[in-house]
Amino acid sequence: MATNVSPPVEEEQTKVTKTETSGPKAESPIPTVSKRLVSLDTFRGFTMFWIVGGGSLMVGFEALGYNPVIDFIIYHLNHTPWQGLRYYDLIWPSFMLMVGMSLRFRMQNARSPNPSGR
Repeated sequence: MATNVSPPVEEEQTKVTKTETSGPKAESPIPTVSKRLVSLDTFRGFTMFWIVGGGSLMVGFEALGYNPVIDFIIYHLNHTPWQGLRYYDLIWPSFMLMVGMSLRFRMQNARSPNPSGR
């Protein structure tokens, strides 16, 4: 049984040369400043980290051996019985707070006269 194998194709390397133009200089675009609230983005990232799998990461760290810091975090990532409050009980309410804040800012921006919506 014969197979048709073509020889490897050599890629041509192109050189990029700097050319001078005799026309007017092109203006560089002005960078736009983001009007996002950095603290809200940070809070969103921190909350989503714990919702998606930060607890599993801490359990993996716990398997490496005794560490008082990791043990403290693991303790607070477990639901508490009816007495007390731990961090794990605050993750979902934190997410809901963040969503509510985001919606409020979005609705405020939607009513602004700026056509870009920002």
